[in-house]
Amino acid sequence: MPIPDPSDVRKQTGPFEKAFNEHQKNDKIDRKKIQKWKDAMREVGNLSGEHLLKRQRSEAKCIKDIVEVISNKLTTLNDFGREQSLLRD
Repeated sequence: MPIPDPSDVRKQTGPFEKAFNEHQKNDKIDRKKIQKWKDAMREVGNLSGEHLLKRQRSEAKCIKDIVEVISNKLTTLNDFGREQSLLRD
């Protein structure tokens, strides 16, 4: 599954534009709901993050790095100064 370009998400261009246009042609889909999705996609596209370029590094390495950062954030020190995971086993 390809990683979308953040500018396509933010500006609703490319495949996002096509999908929204198809939905807007369907009278059974509430226009307010479509607008909420567009607003949400714009907001997500504006989140800062790391944009993985195809030649930059492998997707697997990127995912591993993200998991490591999240894991570190979910590990805290308990009252006795020992690390404790916030994840359930």
